[in-house]
Parts: sequence; C-alpha cells; structure tokens
Amino acid sequence: MPYWKNLSGTGFQLEDFIFLDSLGYWISASWKSLEYWISASRFFGILDFILWDIG
Repeated sequence: MPYWKNLSGTGFQLEDFIFLDSLGYWISASWKSLEYWISASRFFGILDFILWDIG
C-alpha cells in the first residue's frame, strides 16, 4: 500500500492521490515489460545487434 494512503489528518484526501496510484502502476508495469524485453533481447542477441547498428 502506497505510503500516501496512510496520511491522515494532513488535509489531503485519498482521491487527490489516485492519479499517483495509476502513475505508479503504469511505471511499474512498463519497467517489468522493459525488463522482459531486455532479457529476451539478450537471449536472442537482438540487443547486441541493435546497439551495434546504432553505434
């Protein structure tokens, strides 16, 4: 549970931070996808080819 959901008596409401929940979830999901892509790329040697092509 995100730390900001535990902020009580600060004048902030949970609804004010829902977009942070969504943003955090999106970043987490994107990072996992990136990790899987990098792992697959390393396994198939695609990443090395792309880096060689760019460089």
